[in-house]
Amino acid sequence: MIGDFVKAELPYFDVCISNTPYQISSPIVFRLLSHRPLFRVAILMFQREFALRLVARPGDTLWCRLSANVQMYAKVDHIMKVGKNNFRPAPQVESSVVRIVPIDPPPPLRFEEFDGLTRILFSRRNKTAHANFLAKGVMELLERNYRTWCAEKNQIVSDDFNIREEVDSILENTGFKESRAAKMDIDDLLTLRPTPRGFLHYIHFPTTMSSGNYDAITKTLSSPPPPTLEEILCAFNAQEDGDKELLAAIVRAKEAEELRVAAVASLQETIMQLQHALAQASGLIPGPRTPPRRSHSTKSTRRRAAPNRSTSR
Repeated sequence: MIGDFVKAELPYFDVCISNTPYQISSPIVFRLLSHRPLFRVAILMFQREFALRLVARPGDTLWCRLSANVQMYAKVDHIMKVGKNNFRPAPQVESSVVRIVPIDPPPPLRFEEFDGLTRILFSRRNKTAHANFLAKGVMELLERNYRTWCAEKNQIVSDDFNIREEVDSILENTGFKESRAAKMDIDDLLTLRPTPRGFLHYIHFPTTMSSGNYDAITKTLSSPPPPTLEEILCAFNAQEDGDKELLAAIVRAKEAEELRVAAVASLQETIMQLQHALAQASGLIPGPRTPPRRSHSTKSTRRRAAPNRSTSR
């Protein structure tokens, strides 16, 4: 493949083996996880520090938002270390090879929602979840997200609504008010995921990833569940109706094109006739020649001259 791997349309593949460019390691990982249909396994080499973050577990020093976001959608294992002396010229960093196996089927959770949650909790990974939610700007953003969600669902927000009280209640009921992201595993994080009628919505949190790549990854990881048989049949019938309408439109367009061509040809013929008539009227083209008519006097003269020629003889 020649081109930008993160932006290119990937073909179907079952196994991916790559020595990845270290400066775009994170976009490559999420680009692979967003690929559909899911691949079977990926064997990738990264910079040692990045690889250790991918395979870190809750409680480890390197357990971070990257670890949680990747392990939410895949199983990651460390295979081997690769020393810098194995390259010529030798780089300044060590490398590691990891194995990534996507979780099939993927969890039914929108990627941007989970990414927004981890962005809050891992902003200060050693602080309590309650302290992170109370951080400057977080409460305002959560309230704005909730009001936006209610507006989209045509629901009314009561005048006495208090987002801080709702967040405190959720953290208290789930038992994670004093928990720290540094020790929370995937199941713990999923406990705070948005619910259909919940108050925690993280979809508008900003991202440091470029908008195009983030939107493409989000669209795929947030894809809805497979359609039912009834939905497939309805879509098929709609497609048949659409094909019939398209075919009828093509026939009408073809007939209109034929009429247009005939009209243009007739117009061109009329123009040529007018031009020819105008040229004749101006004397540029001589008119048709007619043979001269002989007068009766000439004929009678020739008849009278004949006896004279015979008499002289």
